[in-house]
Amino acid sequence: MIELAPNHKFGLPIATPVLPAAGAFGYGDAYRDLIDYRCLGALVTHPVSLHPRRAAHPPRVVVRGEHLLIHTGHPNPGLSAILRQFRDLWDRLGLPVILHVLAGTPAEMAEVMDKLSGEAAIQGIELGLDEHTSVEKALALLRSIRLNSDLPVIVRVPFSGVSALSQPLAGRRCAHTHLSAARPITAVRGFR
Repeated sequence: MIELAPNHKFGLPIATPVLPAAGAFGYGDAYRDLIDYRCLGALVTHPVSLHPRRAAHPPRVVVRGEHLLIHTGHPNPGLSAILRQFRDLWDRLGLPVILHVLAGTPAEMAEVMDKLSGEAAIQGIELGLDEHTSVEKALALLRSIRLNSDLPVIVRVPFSGVSALSQPLAGRRCAHTHLSAARPITAVRGFR
């Protein structure tokens, strides 16, 4: 077992170090016929927002020479619909579920955490920050999670924000907060 949150009162043990990037396996419904999910340490869900989000306005796909750029806008039906639709599946998966949460304000984050209280299948939160997130906003969102939930937190820092965000977030000495840097996939070479 690997413990992702060794100082957290509940911890976040995973059986293997393999965690798919947020959304790579949808909400746990994608690729179930192709991949044995028992090989994963945890499922990190597609991003979820408190309220439904529509797809980004066109153009969502741009081709530049050999590069393909995709912007989805993180469409999702909202937290309540996601919980209703996937709660039973998450219980059956047999691995920890880390919910990737998009929240615009600390008040929204508090509402999300309130809705997640008592959700046994959710064993961790991944807070997705975008490249426009200020240090103050990141700290306020993290503070809102800590005040409204006991779940361990992974903060996904955008690659462009590593230098600005990592030190202040790490300096909080939160026993149940971990940082990860995600480099955005901006192009796929060889697309024709």
